[in-house]
Amino acid sequence: MPPLATPETHALHSTAADILTHLSRSQPAGVPHRIGNWNEEAVLYHERMTEFVKKYQSGEAEVARLRRRVGGARREQILSQTHSYNAPLMLQNLSTKTVLSVDVPEQPTDTYTLTTARETMPVVRCCWTFVLCDDNGNPIEDRHEYAHAHGSSIRYGDKVCILVEGLGDEPMYLKSAQTHLSTNISKYSKQQAVCVAAGRDYTAVWQLEHFELGERPEREGTGIDARHPVLIRHCLTGQCLASDGAYVVRNDFGLEYETTCHTYRHNGTRAELPQNAWFVRTAESVPVEGLQYFRNQGSQQGGSQNGQGRQGQGHLGGSGRYAYAGGRDKIWI
Repeated sequence: MPPLATPETHALHSTAADILTHLSRSQPAGVPHRIGNWNEEAVLYHERMTEFVKKYQSGEAEVARLRRRVGGARREQILSQTHSYNAPLMLQNLSTKTVLSVDVPEQPTDTYTLTTARETMPVVRCCWTFVLCDDNGNPIEDRHEYAHAHGSSIRYGDKVCILVEGLGDEPMYLKSAQTHLSTNISKYSKQQAVCVAAGRDYTAVWQLEHFELGERPEREGTGIDARHPVLIRHCLTGQCLASDGAYVVRNDFGLEYETTCHTYRHNGTRAELPQNAWFVRTAESVPVEGLQYFRNQGSQQGGSQNGQGRQGQGHLGGSGRYAYAGGRDKIWI
């Protein structure tokens, strides 16, 4: 049998009803502590949403900062029509079929790490400028004298600085250094690390070499070919720029591959492997699906293209060095 209503119980029920009405308003008051009733979670959720909206409108929310950072790094650029110095170009790895890119962190730092990404359009984070250097790593100031003697195109054997612009107040140079115990080691593969940083010194000097070991001496001094990959060798350590699909990096731009400074070699011939091979892409480069690079194929035929049994004999690269293989990944040559 329920207890009889008294003035005291009536006042208590009225107070409880007033509290529930107050908590269910469109903009309830803050909850300084756990109140232990069924409306508590709704109140706390509303407060979190209100705080998020304020931060988002003021540009302080994490999603807004992410959008600005990614949007700034993906501003479109215009590539050079030719393999020229001091003009934007892209570098695509033969092994991973991805392009060399900068992993822009959430907070600005002195150095940015590198990845290879599936960027198909030229954007700020994956456009690189080659600057010609002398044997000591100093930029050649008199471009007219060099152009008169050698031409203006990038050539095998040249020493260069490779830089990216648009990510900071000043250009950031591609750099690497010798590993020492726990320093200058990449995060995933534990190989020699590579990064971009402001300021130019000899750690930012690289040399371009032909990918084919047998043709390297005779090709030195000739212009690079869009249909043949190049080696980008670090002058200070002798290691080559590399990207390996076995080491996946998850960042704000998606799933990408780690980039290091490490020379992959064949156990028998000691020749460099496709992880070290890079195509220099210009605005005139065209995509070719399922294209793979083979050494010493001669007149041998490649595999089928897209599973349709069509054979290729490497007409794109000459000497049978290209063959078709299945897959949707594209090489721009």
